[in-house]
Amino acid sequence: MNEEDKQLKNFGFLFASMLVLVFGLTLPHVFGYGRPYWPFYFATALVILSLIAPHQLVILKKTWMKIAVILGKINGFIILGLIFYGMITPYAIILRIFKREPLKTKYVKTKNSYWTETDARDESHMETPY
Repeated sequence: MNEEDKQLKNFGFLFASMLVLVFGLTLPHVFGYGRPYWPFYFATALVILSLIAPHQLVILKKTWMKIAVILGKINGFIILGLIFYGMITPYAIILRIFKREPLKTKYVKTKNSYWTETDARDESHMETPY
């Protein structure tokens, strides 16, 4: 058995188990429906196909990977949007309420330079940066 057949076999087992977990157990429990039989039948067929002829799962895997790429892009936008509007925006609002400006970007006409003086460090500081 070559490496691609092993990957297809693993894909078949994983797809079958997730099918049973999501559509056979979790969703019916969450929505209060009776347990459907079709996910178990389909998962059994997938497991048998994975054991006997894993190369037959190529079309299913390619289709699933195309769907997964689309879902990944959508989820990426949703997660980044939630992080931005759920964490960064409230933090910026709180800073503005308390009139804090950590980056010191405010323009001041009386200053000649925006250089900030810092204490000099000795050379041993860079020997162990972490």
